[in-house]
Amino acid sequence: MSKFIQKTTFLLIQIALLIALSKTIKLTNLIQNKTISFFIFLGILALYILAIWLSKKISTDVLKVNLQLSRINADELWLIVKTYLIQLTATILINLLAIHFIGHVKQVNQDNINHFLSQLSPANLLLAVVYVAVVGPILEEFVFRGYLMNAFFKPNQQLYKILLSSFLFAIPHMHSIFLTPATIPTFLSYLVLGLSFGYVYSRSNKITVSMGLHILNNTISLIPVFLFMN
Repeated sequence: MSKFIQKTTFLLIQIALLIALSKTIKLTNLIQNKTISFFIFLGILALYILAIWLSKKISTDVLKVNLQLSRINADELWLIVKTYLIQLTATILINLLAIHFIGHVKQVNQDNINHFLSQLSPANLLLAVVYVAVVGPILEEFVFRGYLMNAFFKPNQQLYKILLSSFLFAIPHMHSIFLTPATIPTFLSYLVLGLSFGYVYSRSNKITVSMGLHILNNTISLIPVFLFMN
């Protein structure tokens, strides 16, 4: 039981730091001094990196997890593209069904990010885009796929670890932890994202493949921000 508690403690620390990082997007909008808000963001990011280093003392399972940043080959690149198209189709269907049954779809987390990015100076915008498109996906894949799917499950428990990692991935991206008719489409959209990331990681056994899909998804999601930016 103590071993399970240690692993769970590490997981919760990582998720809490990821949530803190995402919340700085909203915090930045509230702080007049953008330099101060940026250093707050860097401080939380430094805590995350420190937690990764300390994780070797918290849980020895981290040492056993295959997290090498190996190169993506042509077959894995096609797997990323193919899975993205399937995930995108599923998300569009979810949104269409939500519009039909609820009357609207509101992606609160994405709206917050878009609003945050649209109000930044060019220099801070570049840094924020790098985080949303690259750094964030890398950190999230280390936690939800790399650690969670290896430290808590046996290799033959693919379905269970994909489902749990996807569920836990969707929750921090929600504006509210309570599911209502208005928030269910958002939850399902992030659940589909988590399922797609878990699927490609399970198929390839490479963390770089799920990172690649995550980066592709986030990068494409930023395109509307620049298209409609004043």
